[in-house]
Amino acid sequence: MTDNPPNTLIDRVGESWGSAFRDMVLIVVSILIAFSLEAWWDNRATLDAERAALSAVRDDFRAARRELDSVLVRNEKVVDVVGVVLAMNPEETANLDSDSAQTLLRYAYGGGLTFDPPTGALQALLFAGTLGDIRNHQLAAALSAWPGVMDEIDEDQVFIIDSFNRLQDIRVHTGTLEQSLILQGILPGPARMTMGEVLVALLSEAEDRENLARHMLSIAGLLMELEDVDRRLDALLEQLDAELGD
Repeated sequence: MTDNPPNTLIDRVGESWGSAFRDMVLIVVSILIAFSLEAWWDNRATLDAERAALSAVRDDFRAARRELDSVLVRNEKVVDVVGVVLAMNPEETANLDSDSAQTLLRYAYGGGLTFDPPTGALQALLFAGTLGDIRNHQLAAALSAWPGVMDEIDEDQVFIIDSFNRLQDIRVHTGTLEQSLILQGILPGPARMTMGEVLVALLSEAEDRENLARHMLSIAGLLMELEDVDRRLDALLEQLDAELGD
């Protein structure tokens, strides 16, 4: 025969308190787990949003990379061709075949290209004030500096546009623009010049030659700045690739 445990009021109260304590611990643990899961989910959502934003920024910079390559190639060609044109004597220029003269005219007076890359994704981060929330502070600093990089070249790009417009004014006033368009079959009418003679007419005045030389020098100056932009752009893309891991 075994003795039944005492079933006193004190025993029952002790059991109640023990059960209540266990229940309280379980509730606290459940709350902590819930908070942890919520924090993990919020952190995961933040990381996903950051990744999506940086992916969009990288897409823009990849497009900028392609545009910059085209700008560099075009502007290097313009500088080379203008140098050739300015070094030629009038007789040599007048005797150029039509295709050669047209190529020289297209590059020398067609103007260089300016660099105006797409930056919508980066501008959205700057406008929202969330660029500083990026966990990689070095990358965030590099991205925040990019608008300043573009501001540095804007003045030279405006000068190039102005010098290009002056060259076009010269072509209009001398009638050489009309003649070149007639020679290319774009406009109807009688051709009074060969393409080589069009070039000679454009370069007949010292002031006109100086305008062309200034245009070449402004493009050459921009090229030097764009080479620095080129290096910065490569560095930014390397950082973005490293951060995104693909």
